[in-house]
Amino acid sequence: MPQYKHTQVGYLTLFSLGLPIAVLAVVMAVTHETFAISGAVIGLLLVSGLLFGALTVEVKNDIVRIEFGVGIIRKSWRISEFQSCAVVKNPWWWGWGIRSTPHGWLYNVSGTSAVQITTKNGQEFRIGSDEPEALRQAIVAAMGR
Repeated sequence: MPQYKHTQVGYLTLFSLGLPIAVLAVVMAVTHETFAISGAVIGLLLVSGLLFGALTVEVKNDIVRIEFGVGIIRKSWRISEFQSCAVVKNPWWWGWGIRSTPHGWLYNVSGTSAVQITTKNGQEFRIGSDEPEALRQAIVAAMGR
């Protein structure tokens, strides 16, 4: 049984991907044309939504595990390697998805709140969350075991 598990849906991400899908679909329906490029773009946007539409974070035993979307993109870390963690705010321009920042890798699906983790070897990374304090508490509790 996990000590913590939460899925954050990226509603704005899904809306941002869904709007151009709807526009392209309407244009294709109105013009009665099937544009290969439009179909390819719609396919790419649908796949992006499946891959990055949500972020699930789980703290279980000595592992922190994240999964984006349907779970194809995932990563895990051993909590025994953690030195510290803290709730932080990301600048809005760092965006969503997986990206490199001045504070290490950011894994985020929506919003600006995150938990920054520093490992014993000095590496840092951030996990975005809409309930960062609960995530931080779960990680601190697991670090204490």
